[in-house]
This record gives sequence, structure tokens and C-alpha cells, in this order.
Amino acid sequence: MPNDIEAVMDCADRIERRVSRKAAEINRVAVAKAQMAKSRKKQVRDVVIETAGSRHTGRRVDTTCSKMVAAGTLPKYLMVALDGFTLLVADSFGVATLDGDDATSNLTGGYEPGIGRLPRGPRTVSDRQLRGLGVLKAMQQRVPAELQAVFRQIVTEEVGAMANPKSLAELGEEIGRKHKQASAAGGTLVYCVLALIHQFMKERGY
Repeated sequence: MPNDIEAVMDCADRIERRVSRKAAEINRVAVAKAQMAKSRKKQVRDVVIETAGSRHTGRRVDTTCSKMVAAGTLPKYLMVALDGFTLLVADSFGVATLDGDDATSNLTGGYEPGIGRLPRGPRTVSDRQLRGLGVLKAMQQRVPAELQAVFRQIVTEEVGAMANPKSLAELGEEIGRKHKQASAAGGTLVYCVLALIHQFMKERGY
């Protein structure tokens, strides 16, 4: 009889420990998800922009890369290269990225050969757009398949076309890293992509 009681008590202890471990794991996952959700929220702050003697208040959205620069985990020269590259990408959208740029098809004409200069129209592609598209395509071909998703996120996030980018932890988890290693792994992926962009911009003379 005593042996039966000890066996029951031992079984109850094992069940209690198992339930405790399960509860701790559920809590850990809930905390991790909450942290990821918080990190995925765009951080928006007001900034003052001065152009031609005028001062304007705008809103700046902190991106994955700008947060890494602020945290000291991404060199500023890589961010400079990314800024230059994304300006060219924005050109492919036909938007004005620099003072004096025209965001419409004005001052452009048709490119069909052999029939002279065609009238300007709303569907005419400008030289800036063609240059931007060419740069984006050339850079895409330089990025390995394993980094294509990270490259797309970084670029679309920087040009304001991505509402909910993945956090560094989520990027790291996609290559099998867990817990604290996930954020570091995600940061390494971003660093590798920006290093490729930096080399590309250097070779192009930008």
C-alpha cells in the first residue's frame, strides 16, 4: 500500500511539473508575440524640413534599417548607400525625389524609333523612370535567392510601400534561429543585403 501511495504521489508530481513547464512555455510565447507586435509597429515622429528658406513640419517613419543605425548595429555608410539606391527606385515610380524633378510626364516624349518626336502624353515613360527601373532590375539580379525576401522588404519599406514589415526576430526565425539568436540573425541578413547594395552603388559611381 505505501508503495502505491508513493507511485501516485510521484505521478502527481510529474503531472504538476509538466503543467508548470507548459504554462511557462505558453507565457514565453505570449511575451515573444507581444514584443514582435510592438517592434512591427511603425515609429512615427515629427521632423522639421527646411527647403529654400521655408520650414515645414513633416512626419518621419522609422524603418528597420534606421532603427539599426540608431541602435549602433548598422554602419551609417551602409545606410547612405541604401538612401541613394532607394532614391533611384523611387524615380522608377515617376515621383519627384530631388528639387527640380518633375513628377509628371512633362518634358518627355515617345521613344518609338523612326517616326520622330512624338507628342507628350500621360503614358510616356521618362528617362528618370527608365533609369530607376534599370537600377532596380540590375540590383535584383545581384542578390542571392536566399536574400531576395529581405531585399524586397528593405527596399519597399524605405520607399514607404510596406505597411507591416517583419521584425528582425521574425526574419531570423525564418532561417531557423530562435529566441535571442533570432534578432541577431535577422540583423545579419539585413547587413548582408546592405553590403551588396553598397558595393553595387560604388561600382555604378553613385
